[in-house]
Amino acid sequence: MANNIPPASSNPLQALWATPGTGRRRYTSKACEECRRRRAKCDGSRPVCGRCFGRHLSCQYSAKEDGRQPAPKSYVVLLRDRVEMLEAVLRMHGITPTPTTGTGGSTDAEGLCEALQGTLTLDQTMNFDQDGELRYFGPSSGRQPIQQYAGGGDLSSSEPSGQSDGSGRFRSRRGVNRLYQSMTEDDQIDPTLVNELVSLYFTWECPWAPVVDEALFRRSWQAKDDDRYFSPSLFNAILACGSRHSDRVEVRSDADDPNTAGRLFLEKAEVLLYYDLKCPNIATLQSLVIMATTYIAMGAEAAGWLHQGMASRLAQDMGLNLDSVLLRSSANLSMEDVDLRRRVYWALYCDDKLAASYTGRVCTLMVESLLFLEFSVTLTSSWLVKCDCRDMITAHLVAFSLLCQILETILQSLWAPQPLLDEAQRSEFFNKCLLQLRSWFYDLPPRLRIDRPSQFPHVYVLHMTYHTGCILLARPFLRSWPTSAENTQEAAQKLCRNAARAILATAQKYQQQFSSFRRSPISATHAIVSAAVVFLGEYSVNGIGRSEIESCLQVLGELSTSWSCAKRFCQNLRTALDRLSLITSQHCQMYLY
Repeated sequence: MANNIPPASSNPLQALWATPGTGRRRYTSKACEECRRRRAKCDGSRPVCGRCFGRHLSCQYSAKEDGRQPAPKSYVVLLRDRVEMLEAVLRMHGITPTPTTGTGGSTDAEGLCEALQGTLTLDQTMNFDQDGELRYFGPSSGRQPIQQYAGGGDLSSSEPSGQSDGSGRFRSRRGVNRLYQSMTEDDQIDPTLVNELVSLYFTWECPWAPVVDEALFRRSWQAKDDDRYFSPSLFNAILACGSRHSDRVEVRSDADDPNTAGRLFLEKAEVLLYYDLKCPNIATLQSLVIMATTYIAMGAEAAGWLHQGMASRLAQDMGLNLDSVLLRSSANLSMEDVDLRRRVYWALYCDDKLAASYTGRVCTLMVESLLFLEFSVTLTSSWLVKCDCRDMITAHLVAFSLLCQILETILQSLWAPQPLLDEAQRSEFFNKCLLQLRSWFYDLPPRLRIDRPSQFPHVYVLHMTYHTGCILLARPFLRSWPTSAENTQEAAQKLCRNAARAILATAQKYQQQFSSFRRSPISATHAIVSAAVVFLGEYSVNGIGRSEIESCLQVLGELSTSWSCAKRFCQNLRTALDRLSLITSQHCQMYLY
């Protein structure tokens, strides 16, 4: 399992966003004043940096803090223990560490791409759907050799023929558009309401798992005849999801039932989706993801799980898990399209991990299926200081993706039907994974921290998800495993308690900043429930923690308007608390008499 955990010495926030084919850039957290003024790269050498030395400039360093907190003692102890453990393993096997020189990622990328030999294509000789959409076919499909023997030549320069020019797709799309117009010709939806619902979706829901690019969607929406990033099913799915965050009775099919908010839009999206699935594109995938969220919001969790599964299958069909820049393609994708494909897949990947932890089921999108699916920017603290809202969504997505990779390791290793670890490996895994979690937390740039109030609500939910991951790591070690070391159990108990209290503290910060969890993403529900389970355990043993449970109930109550599952959790938690209170009261009376 050691191979499943990235080295603690690497900075994953920079690694994920590095451009394939280039060496890893190095940054210093302390640049000299001259380099800061010039906004130049500084190597941080003391007393004179390399740039100032070469230009015969005065080099001075500021004594001010760079915005990062000093590493906590527990984090330093974990690092030291891991170094000592690795050194002991090396000595045990008689291995002498040999310095290696990195040569960048281009060789590895070329080797993997050459071995993959996969193709993104809309050529009708390989894409039998002939729908004008890019599809991915791997080497085991046998399509590439036949196409080459048939004289197809280089796929990167071949021109699509027949219906693969997109005419079939456009005919189908026009048919769906006509169907939508016939469905809505009697509807009188206030344009102001439509704009409000779209804005609610992009303000409160989309930034958490940004499966839709707002700028591209609005551009296609306004263009009317551009179906690349807009479809009637996607439009209605967005209206349905946005309705979950609205208090207006016009969006409800039953004015007295808030849980019916968005139902009419969802039903329209479902009808239109039937036709979209005949020639699916990226807008179809986006519709599926949003509809899955809305179904879960209404309490139809099986339907939500089904739509999420269809989205995962479609993402693989379109090859979103493979970087289209590195693959041969029969269509030239713009960098706009490449970036959107990456974002959609990472958002879907994160959604898959959250769904797996929420339902207790296995992950379906695994990190092993990715091939250099990285962004072309580097996440640095200096960049985040001046980034706008869209950049903050990007920063959130990369941090979220890295956290979900750790969650995948935890879920597969400890919670799967057939865990990857045997009992002898669990204590070592606990220490390694805890170090990885804390490394992720410590590497967060200032704009993704909550030491000070943040105007970006999803940063708070990101921290709650991190602490939920700590609980998921610790809970299995609270059981009576024969091979579990006593110190590991103690560490797990402490981690569980601290994480639960941190979730509640983060929730209180969220309430102070945004008044209520009324428009929070659904992931806050699982975080609060995870904390409540810990507090219930404490309350059942020693009778403390009732106030914390009451705070959890308050948050779940605020979430219950948008998310019906939060309402059910709130009811069940209240029942459990009342039952425990009764048992505790009976025990106290028995003790007194």
